[in-house]
Amino acid sequence: MKRKFNDTGLCVPHRHYMADTSAKIEQIIELVEAGEYFTINRPRQFGKTTTLHLLNTQLSLREDYLTLAISFEGTGDAPFVSEQAFCQAFLRIIARTVRLGSPEISDDFARASRQVHNFEELSEFISQYVSERDKQVVLLVDEVDKSSNSHIFLHFLEMLRNKYLLRNMGQDHTFHSVVLVGVHDIKTLKAKIRPDDQRQSFDSAQDKYNSPWNIAADFEVDLSFAPREIETMLQDYIPSERGRCRIHNRIFEQRIYAHIMCELLQTKYLDLNGFSGPEFYTPEGLDVRLILQRFQAFMRENYSDRDAKFLEREGHLLFLSYLRPIINGMGFDFKEPNVSLERRMDIVITWQNRRYVLELKIWHGPKYHQDGLRQLSDYLNIYSLKEGYLLIYDFNKNKEYRQEQIAFGDKQIFAIWV
Repeated sequence: MKRKFNDTGLCVPHRHYMADTSAKIEQIIELVEAGEYFTINRPRQFGKTTTLHLLNTQLSLREDYLTLAISFEGTGDAPFVSEQAFCQAFLRIIARTVRLGSPEISDDFARASRQVHNFEELSEFISQYVSERDKQVVLLVDEVDKSSNSHIFLHFLEMLRNKYLLRNMGQDHTFHSVVLVGVHDIKTLKAKIRPDDQRQSFDSAQDKYNSPWNIAADFEVDLSFAPREIETMLQDYIPSERGRCRIHNRIFEQRIYAHIMCELLQTKYLDLNGFSGPEFYTPEGLDVRLILQRFQAFMRENYSDRDAKFLEREGHLLFLSYLRPIINGMGFDFKEPNVSLERRMDIVITWQNRRYVLELKIWHGPKYHQDGLRQLSDYLNIYSLKEGYLLIYDFNKNKEYRQEQIAFGDKQIFAIWV
């Protein structure tokens, strides 16, 4: 069968061109191996079902794991009418899902579905079933949003939560790991289904907001495709088209063509009038370190003691005036409004898809210098950056024009004195 691109529903390797996401699956397996309960919540058409299918496939290849992968898709409302209806439907869905691959396991769950009438009996069945297995039992549940308006489903989560806590205390047997997949974060379900007239203060709602699934580990695996992952898909696709690459999405096709034409027609800055282009522009982005070094050289050549009073008031304005022509039309600079009343002057530079944080300060000695480094480090944390820049105005008569690369905690800060 000739493979094709697929952007709806489950992607199957032998039927569809697929990016190699094995590294992501390995990260998820590490969570499973650690016995974590967690949620994968992403927007629709993000590859959640395919990711869960690949996870199930990899775990099923291992002799030490038994995976029970189910979905609430197409179940209707009947399973959520009562506690008994849900418990029996849950077991029947598992029995139906594993019937082809594991008929004996299917019979166990089908038989249990006729004997279980409430969550207490379901909990007892899970404990007994897991304790009798010589494998780690993992529950994978897709499309949990189908049940998101059900109090019954929340009680089911509370049962799983209680068994998880008892397991960790050595007082129960239960699923080694549980993975819930849907569009919404399961932690919001309790707040979502509460009637509006019951929503009181934030504090009084905390327990109900968190109670169903506050045991869940943070899921920090990036499910978006990296360029190297897309490359693996194209490597499969291009040979099948005899070396020709067709763009599947018509809109993307037109945008890519337009981009290529603009690149071909645009005059290269480096060749303009025979002059070389700005040395501040690099393939990695804007060279802020070099900008600061050039600004230091400019100040060394032009500074006079008579300028001190002006610079104390307008030092940031002078630097922005120097910076603006460099990034004009290709980037932006702005002073954060949330620090406009503070003594420090924080400047954020955006260039293409990157962000640079620079702080301007007046030199008041080593103690205040450490405070400035701490402030800049905190500010870098807001933007999840590891590197920042510090421009220091020193008005002492014996000042020294110098620069320093400073390691402050997990941050790298390039400081320069003018």
